[in-house]
Amino acid sequence: MGIFKEDLLQFGNLIDTEVEVKITEKDLGSYYSELEFRVSPDLFIVSKLEKKLVLKKRYEVRCAPDERKVFNLREGGLTRDFGIYLRILVSKGIEKIIGEGIETEGEHLKISLWQVFRRSETYNRAPPDFRDKLTVVRYLLRHGYVSLFVTVSK
Repeated sequence: MGIFKEDLLQFGNLIDTEVEVKITEKDLGSYYSELEFRVSPDLFIVSKLEKKLVLKKRYEVRCAPDERKVFNLREGGLTRDFGIYLRILVSKGIEKIIGEGIETEGEHLKISLWQVFRRSETYNRAPPDFRDKLTVVRYLLRHGYVSLFVTVSK
């Protein structure tokens, strides 16, 4: 996915060009290590297995996509955080899932994907001048991954 460098050379301007970035369940699980993620086109499931002595209890939050509802946090023209909002369908045990990078806002689950994205190959191949100027425009849920559509902002 070397689209950043090729576009820069051929077109000279990446502003308003959307690039699709795949964030897999594995990527999410590696950053949010205590949580498990299952992604399908209609459902996003976040679960946590809690063990106490010999008992195991699974907490699970089921969410639906709200594809245009994203957030971008910028300071001084540079991206500091971005992520997605998911509509909560079943929230039993949501207090066990909430932590750094995952919170609730009204009837939505807000998940930060900036740190997950920064570990991706796409981020590392982007020219250094553009890395902190990326913003997420929308997202789609697919089988096994989240498709983020990012663009370079001024």
